[in-house]
Amino acid sequence: MAIDTNDIIYVNDEEIINLILRGNKAAYSEIIKRYQNLVFSIAQSIVGNFYIAEEITQDTFICGYMNLSKVRDKSRLRPWLCTTARNKAYNVL
Repeated sequence: MAIDTNDIIYVNDEEIINLILRGNKAAYSEIIKRYQNLVFSIAQSIVGNFYIAEEITQDTFICGYMNLSKVRDKSRLRPWLCTTARNKAYNVL
């Protein structure tokens, strides 16, 4: 299924993951747009430092991209990213 770049905002996480795994690397930017504020908020609430929370956020999304094929339930990307961010933040403490 070909999805226009403008229409990707209407696609669910599972379909975006499938697009990425089929080679559409640019589709990951939609995942970042959807969840960057949430991931940052989780990190910030745990570490209490803006700059460290930014680094944790970046690291979370890099980890997410690198391990996308390992996500068992692709419809549950949001909680997977939240758990990853939380774990990374606690590792900094």
